[in-house]
Amino acid sequence: MITVEKLEKGTYFDDAFKISFRYDPTTVAKVKELAERRYLPEDRAWEICEIETEDEVWHSVAEMEAEKSEQFQKENAEADPKE
Repeated sequence: MITVEKLEKGTYFDDAFKISFRYDPTTVAKVKELAERRYLPEDRAWEICEIETEDEVWHSVAEMEAEKSEQFQKENAEADPKE
């Protein structure tokens, strides 16, 4: 699950979002596509500048969730093939 929190004052950006999720290289790659983002190692989360507009952030989160769901379904189908 991906969690998004709106920050009044971030560590790197005045107005920002904090995105956290269980480590997944595909999701990390998607976050890295955002121009204004910084990793917060102490929180194991990403801070994203509000310049990346709220709609873009939510769209990116929805895409990441959909890809993770699709990947999970594929992995489960391979692990438990139906006859």
